[in-house]
Amino acid sequence: MVLRGADRNKNAIWFHTDLRSPKLTDISTNPSAAILLYDPKSKWQLRLKGSFHFDSDSNLTEAAWKKTSPSAKRCYQGPSAPSSVASGPSSNIPDDKVSPDAGRNHFTRLIFLIHQLEWLALDSDGHRRASWRLVEGSQEGTWLNP
Repeated sequence: MVLRGADRNKNAIWFHTDLRSPKLTDISTNPSAAILLYDPKSKWQLRLKGSFHFDSDSNLTEAAWKKTSPSAKRCYQGPSAPSSVASGPSSNIPDDKVSPDAGRNHFTRLIFLIHQLEWLALDSDGHRRASWRLVEGSQEGTWLNP
């Protein structure tokens, strides 16, 4: 998934995805999740714990669709759902004669509300680790043994 935006005040990050994707069924069944990020240059690992929901109809989602490039919009215009079985190699991209706004009905923002953040700094002289719980506008942090 590609990070598309963040709202620090709401402890939220979001991604764009196709409503036909199987992950939306999984999220509807169990919205709890963790996201693991790693930066090899700094040797930092972040683990975000929280919950997903999707937003297909808000003004923010409409604005996100309008900002999406024509080439990226084509990914939402495919005739088949993502991860569906194909009879052979397939890009699932329609021909160029598709309306530029076709696919909007498949586009959604997948929003992740962060409830907890864990930071791990890898270092040959000793790792460091901390955790923060994000509770209604405040952060409760503590150091952890790595």
